[in-house]
Amino acid sequence: LFYSFKDRYMFTGTFRRDGYSGFGSNNPWGNFGSVGLSWVFSEENFMSDAHDWMDMGKLRLSWGTNGNREFGDVYSTLSNLSLAGGSMVYYQNGNSNVVNPLYMSRLAAPNLEWEKTKAWNIGLDFSFLNGRLTANMDYYLKKTTDMIMSQRLPSFSGFGSIMANLGEVENKGWEVYLNGRIWRDTPSRSYVNFYASAAANKNILKKISNSLKALNDSTDEEYDSSSATSVPVRYEEGQSMSTIWVVKSLGIDPQTGKEVFVKKDGSLTYDWSSSDFIAGGDTRPKVSGNFGINMEYHGFGLNAGFTWRLGGQMYNTTLLDKVENADVHYNVDRRVFTGRWSEPGQVARFKSITDDSETKPTSRFVEDYNLLTFSSLNVYYDFRECRFMEKSFLQRMKATF
Repeated sequence: LFYSFKDRYMFTGTFRRDGYSGFGSNNPWGNFGSVGLSWVFSEENFMSDAHDWMDMGKLRLSWGTNGNREFGDVYSTLSNLSLAGGSMVYYQNGNSNVVNPLYMSRLAAPNLEWEKTKAWNIGLDFSFLNGRLTANMDYYLKKTTDMIMSQRLPSFSGFGSIMANLGEVENKGWEVYLNGRIWRDTPSRSYVNFYASAAANKNILKKISNSLKALNDSTDEEYDSSSATSVPVRYEEGQSMSTIWVVKSLGIDPQTGKEVFVKKDGSLTYDWSSSDFIAGGDTRPKVSGNFGINMEYHGFGLNAGFTWRLGGQMYNTTLLDKVENADVHYNVDRRVFTGRWSEPGQVARFKSITDDSETKPTSRFVEDYNLLTFSSLNVYYDFRECRFMEKSFLQRMKATF
């Protein structure tokens, strides 16, 4: 549905009902819709004095729901029978019979339903100076309920996992886009344009099921009993989905060469424990975006693009694997011998060289992650202004790098 009044006030509305056989037999259908309002305020009488520099100004408001069904194949919620290896012989009335036994290889999930996201958005669109500069700004809030995840099952059930609706997450953030024309010469088709964008997003787990809490406990037990070195995936209410879970470290003890950990109660210990996991960082940047320039002058053209991110952290697994968890019997990074602790009183970043135990997730390897990437470059020459093009059979020729 679309309605416009005076090309100034606009309304849009949609509704749809979707069915998908990949969901449980009890909940295959989902209802989704959206409502949008926009107001071209630059056309109002009180904005008449701004027409010398503002071409257009629009305010947008919207609300909508949508569903997610990207979680597996269409049969993943149905029970499944599979042939067991080998055959079985049974006797009936003195006669032998050979059969191939069946077993249930997948458990049904009849109550699995659509993962649903409700989104609210407010935005502004501008155009200035006869189209030389355009800007779009948005602020949004998204709440996802009935998140579809793989739920681990106890071993006595005979199954490893099942798809289930396990939590709620909230995303909120803003986006800004700018496009500008610095210079243009129409006869020669020469121009210089630029573009830039910035965005920030924050997600928070608002609610997790008892199954996810049990999964956290299972993960913790696994890390306590194994030599796992990677950062675990854990789910806690109030935390981000991209949290880096580690145990807080004060570094290497100069007297012993052992790592000093901080327990939840503030006491110090040499012993690593999953009960001391903290949110040590977040892989999601605080702000990210891109910028670039597009230009052409008498056939010579240049397009260059950059991407960037500020804030957020990373777990430096490369440093970990190349230094502390490296096998000293093979070719290794020189820091294995120059950076690891070797004698009392030495201030070192890495633990004792005689300690061959695997380093488990620690805040010592969480690092700030800011990045500027020269992501694309395109240089070209268009031969359209060359005289030989007029006399040749070519209609167009262009060389690019």
